[in-house]
Amino acid sequence: MTYLPREVVPGVTVRDDEIEVHLVARYGTPLPELAASVRDALGDLSAGRRVNVTIEDLTPAEKNTGKEERS
Repeated sequence: MTYLPREVVPGVTVRDDEIEVHLVARYGTPLPELAASVRDALGDLSAGRRVNVTIEDLTPAEKNTGKEERS
């Protein structure tokens, strides 16, 4: 857990030499691509630290209801 001023971010730990990100993925998501996306999203924010991504669990895939979402 990372503690921010008056906040806690569950699933993220920032250390001097590494950042750990623990997450839950949706079933069917390509896990290597998800981990790469998390590392890319951290980008320069990681300040040269190694970024370790751990998939803790999977949630069921969303069911297709046949209804389109409208914006």
